[in-house]
Amino acid sequence: MSRVVVVTGATSGIGRAAARAFAARGDRLVLAARAPQTLAEVRAECAVFGPNPTGEALRGGWRSDRR
Repeated sequence: MSRVVVVTGATSGIGRAAARAFAARGDRLVLAARAPQTLAEVRAECAVFGPNPTGEALRGGWRSDRR
């Protein structure tokens, strides 16, 4: 039975590794990150294991950056 897993920071480091690991287990993924191009790469990497993961590029940053 697959789970739905939300991974933030999915384009590098632990987030990217977690996304790959969950995809390899057959879980359905919702990926969130700031870099749209890199997010597309991670989605493609994870898609080889099963259904296309959902991905969303989100604007993030420090609270003081928001105006």
